[in-house]
Amino acid sequence: MQIGDRFTAEIEDFAYHQECGVAKVDGFVIFIPWTLPGDVVEAYVRDIKANFGFAELIEIKKPSNDRVPPLCPVFSMCGGCTLQSLVYEHQVALKEKYVIDSLKRIAHIEPSSVDILSIVKSPQIWYYRNKMEFVFGKKNGEVILGLHKRGSYKDYVDVKECFIFSKSAPQIMDTVRNFTRELNLSTYNPVTHKGILRHLVMREAKSTGKMLVNLVTDFGEIDIEKLAKAMPEMVAGLLWTINTRKADAVIPEKDRVIRGAGEIIDRIANIDFCITPYSFVQPNPYAAGIMYDKIYELLNPRGDETILDLYCGSGGISLYLSRSVKQVFGIDSSQSSIESATKNAQLNNCKNINFIKDDVRRVLYQRKGWRDRVDIAVIDPPRDGVSKRAMKHLITLKISTLLYISCNPTTLARDTSILIENGYKLDCIQPIDMFPHTYHIEVIAIFSRK
Repeated sequence: MQIGDRFTAEIEDFAYHQECGVAKVDGFVIFIPWTLPGDVVEAYVRDIKANFGFAELIEIKKPSNDRVPPLCPVFSMCGGCTLQSLVYEHQVALKEKYVIDSLKRIAHIEPSSVDILSIVKSPQIWYYRNKMEFVFGKKNGEVILGLHKRGSYKDYVDVKECFIFSKSAPQIMDTVRNFTRELNLSTYNPVTHKGILRHLVMREAKSTGKMLVNLVTDFGEIDIEKLAKAMPEMVAGLLWTINTRKADAVIPEKDRVIRGAGEIIDRIANIDFCITPYSFVQPNPYAAGIMYDKIYELLNPRGDETILDLYCGSGGISLYLSRSVKQVFGIDSSQSSIESATKNAQLNNCKNINFIKDDVRRVLYQRKGWRDRVDIAVIDPPRDGVSKRAMKHLITLKISTLLYISCNPTTLARDTSILIENGYKLDCIQPIDMFPHTYHIEVIAIFSRK
């Protein structure tokens, strides 16, 4: 098989991390984007490696019985909801399989040796996200506002409505588009690093419908007051952030509140959250409430425990568990997260939580800020998982129960292997679909010392 060869094949499997269907042509494995198990497709070979290849889809000759029409008109271009064309029941089945396969392949866990609970489906699969970062670009000389094209950091897709975010967003986005076009504002170019408009970040309090909008620009003159006056009524706060760094990320250097407050309040699982532009709150509040309930069920606290909440973010898990335990220590390296967590504790009158801004690795080594005996450690790390040093210090503490929350089954499996080698037993796995129509999955794992 050579580059450029055309072929017809049936998709036999789905490569989860590649977000591609998998076909075999004369025994040779080919990954094909935008395909699903059961599709019969025509494609051509784009790239060849030693043991596998990549192809581009030409035509779906016979669609899978599990294929459904995508709701989003830019589905085939946007890099976001790549599972949107798969019926939801099979989306969660794929995710469940990926979690189990990761544990088998990396941690060498036999599924029969662990209590693997059925995946929890999101109670809402459309308009569930409470935050989106849209990017500005130019197309045919006109400002567009949308998301990155799949596989590209410099090409953008103009998005009129994001069906996993908010029904209020299109009105706000149209207001911003009209404003930028009327003033003929330039858009930031990630290659030349020239231009003003960079991102539009929106956060929604699902319990009230109020929106917090943040316009992120490079340094330049903008009549921001004019935009503030044009904003729809649901916008409770408008901020202007200056970011002159080259990285294609929302990195605040200077913030200014233009309209209303720089925060909104949302209620998730009977907890009030103060949401600022940079505080971390679970993106799907509907599923987050279920996740908090599951965490409580799995831990089943007696009431006299001390909990160490590592990578605590804005304190959601700490707040939820604090009502049922003696003491909680929340640790996070982000100043904005700790400020949000502290404010949330005050907002909910939680007096048995101490939030500490520090590096998790250093806190575990020095026990800085807490000296109590810890009964339970809650670990909710970023996608990279727990660092080697942090894991080493965590193991030396010999905490009897660990509850690990992961957004990456691969690093969860890696860390599971390390914990098992050091005297822990994996008792239970609970997958939760926090991100319908995407390949992302949240997993709760419970470990106990042997």
